[in-house]
Amino acid sequence: MGEAMDMEPLPQERSATLATIELVFEGVFVEGNAQKLAAEYEGLVSKFLEGRRSNYRFSLLTADIEMKNLTVRTEEVRPGSILVTLAAIATIAGVAYNAVASYPQFKENFPEVRDDLNAAIEWASTKSVFKPISVDVVRRDENGILEDLQLRKW
Repeated sequence: MGEAMDMEPLPQERSATLATIELVFEGVFVEGNAQKLAAEYEGLVSKFLEGRRSNYRFSLLTADIEMKNLTVRTEEVRPGSILVTLAAIATIAGVAYNAVASYPQFKENFPEVRDDLNAAIEWASTKSVFKPISVDVVRRDENGILEDLQLRKW
């Protein structure tokens, strides 16, 4: 069986969307206020995540991935009863290619990432006047992550 090679830093920083966070707020908001609410939650969640450890490690096919940090970016805002979709973005620190994965597979390690994202949303809701009535963290397909990272060499 192949052993993992030493983790090599990537020649240029790469990032990948690991998940989306869908927040639903009750009430009717006009377009401008919906955007402000989305920006507020994006800022609060990002601030929370900055203070967390983010040395997640996971495998995707034959690539072992080491993350440098995790942040969020607003993907979509719909006014009315507001739906805010945040993308959870990972910056990748290094990659090692091997025949057999030495880290847990992404889907097995994802609950730890999801827990941090949920904790960030919970913390943000204590700092904001508006509380989401529902939160859904949706894991992204592994092939999409590989495409983001441009790691498809096979």
